[in-house]
Amino acid sequence: MRCNCTVAPRENFEQSATRFGEMLQGKMAEKQLSIRELSAAVGSTYEYIRKLVRGLALPSKYMINTLAPILDMDVAEAQRLIDTDKLAKKFVGFTVEVAGKNPELESMERGWQDLTDSQKEALLMQFKTYIAQNKKHRRDAANV
Repeated sequence: MRCNCTVAPRENFEQSATRFGEMLQGKMAEKQLSIRELSAAVGSTYEYIRKLVRGLALPSKYMINTLAPILDMDVAEAQRLIDTDKLAKKFVGFTVEVAGKNPELESMERGWQDLTDSQKEALLMQFKTYIAQNKKHRRDAANV
C-alpha cells in the first residue's frame, strides 16, 4: 500500500513519546504509509494508530502481530521496545539513570538517528562552542 497523497508519511509529528512510536513512524515512512492507510490496513481506527505513532498508547501483542507483516517489523524488536517503554513509564527516568545516562539528554539521544551527518556535525560544533565560552567566562570570573 502506497500513500498517494502529498502529505509526508510522518505527517509532521514531533518525536514520539515512546521508542515503539519512533520505530512505527520510521516503518511507516519506509513504506510511505499514512496513519489513515495503516489504520485501514490493520482494521483499526485512525485515532488508535495516531496514539501509537505519537507514543500515547502501546499496542497489544495482537496488534504487534497485525502490524508486523504490513510494516516488515521484527516482532521481537517491537516487543523489546514496548517493554522498555513500559519500564520507562513506570519508573520515569529511572531506567536512563541506571544506565548512567543523563535523563535530560534522552530525547536528543533518541532523535540522533534521524539527523543527517552534517546536522550532527553542526550540533557538535555548537555544543563545543558553548563549552569553550563557558570555560572562558569561568576563567575570566576567577581572575577578577
